[in-house]
Amino acid sequence: MATTSTLIALIGSSDDFDNIDDLITAWKDGTLESSGLNGEAYELEVDVNTPEEVLVNAGRGLYFENDWSSDHTVSIVDWEDELRKEND
Repeated sequence: MATTSTLIALIGSSDDFDNIDDLITAWKDGTLESSGLNGEAYELEVDVNTPEEVLVNAGRGLYFENDWSSDHTVSIVDWEDELRKEND
């Protein structure tokens, strides 16, 4: 049986977020999508043995499917538990 975990894909406008750490902090404290900041979070349940390249491409696909661009944005795709450890 496959073991799954939650993958998080975060993206935000560089007008609102200076760097990845600011984006992660907004997601962790719940202000990413509720404070008027231009950012979004996407969650996927995926097999933990999925190759990293596939995970990153899945996250990017979600960005582009939802009308985001790589221009003037900051973004990260990582496991939820790893993102929660950031800046602690």
